[in-house]
Formats: sequence, C-alpha cells, structure tokens
Amino acid sequence: YAMVRALEKNGWDWWSVYAVALSAGLYTHYYSIFIIPVHWLYMLSRTNKKRRDGVLNIRWWVAKIGAAVLFLPWLPVALDQFKRVQASFWIPKVSDLTLPNTMIQFFSFENHDSWSHGLKLLLAAAFLATIGLTALGFKKRWREVGLLAAYALPGPVAVFVLLFKCELYR
Repeated sequence: YAMVRALEKNGWDWWSVYAVALSAGLYTHYYSIFIIPVHWLYMLSRTNKKRRDGVLNIRWWVAKIGAAVLFLPWLPVALDQFKRVQASFWIPKVSDLTLPNTMIQFFSFENHDSWSHGLKLLLAAAFLATIGLTALGFKKRWREVGLLAAYALPGPVAVFVLLFKCELYR
C-alpha cells in the first residue's frame, strides 16, 4: 500500500513509510522477502523514461536502500537462525493440504490444524476466486490487483515447491 501511495504522491513522506514498512516486514517475518521481487516486477511495469517513473524513480531506490540499511543490524541474527533451522528442522510430509495450509499460515500467521480438510481446500479456492473476481472488477487498477496477486501467490507456492523438493530427497 505504501509503495502504491508513494508512486501516486511521489513525496518523501510516503517513500519513507515504504522503507520502514518493508524493513519492518523483514524483521517481523522472513516471508516478507517474497515482496521484493514482486515490487521489482510492479515497478518495471510502471517504468516510463519520459516521466522517470518506475525503476527510474530515484526515490524508490533511496527507499529500497533505506529499508536494507534498516534491516542490516538484524542480518547476523537472521543468518544464525537460518543455519539453526537448516541443521535441525522438522518439515512435514507434502500432501494435498500443504498448499492450503501454507496459504492460511501465510496470511494469518497461525496454524489451523483443527480445521477440516474440505474447509481448507474451500478457503484456498475462495482466495484464488477472489483474486480473479477482483481483477475483473478493477480493470482500471489492474497493476495494483496484479501486485496483490503477485505478493499473495508466490510465497506460499514457493514454500510448497520447497517442501515437495525436500520430500523427494528423503
């Protein structure tokens, strides 16, 4: 949201909010890393040489660098956590519920093991349908809807693919 507002206003206030929000997201949950390539794709779609918009916007670069600088103090801790997780972390077997479970956890940050199999599959289908219907209803804001979809889908799908890959090598 902050990035879209910053692009609309192009003021340092919103770019500062964007930098702090991006950094805070990384501090809060490492899945936030998935938003960075999504933002790159979004900015590439908005690039206009005449207006110096998109990836040519200097304020976007300053905000990205600012977010990285704000996250730097935590980087040694994050690397240590990554090493510990790689050394001894239990990864469950992949099943038809892995992707719905991951999506639910991705958005609620909670584990919903008590929910029924059907409900989880229904929620995953409803989420995908919502993105599709939103895209149809907001044709003038297709980039923003695409931004939401691009953020919402690759993270859980990447986790599913990684889990599936780990399962193949067990």
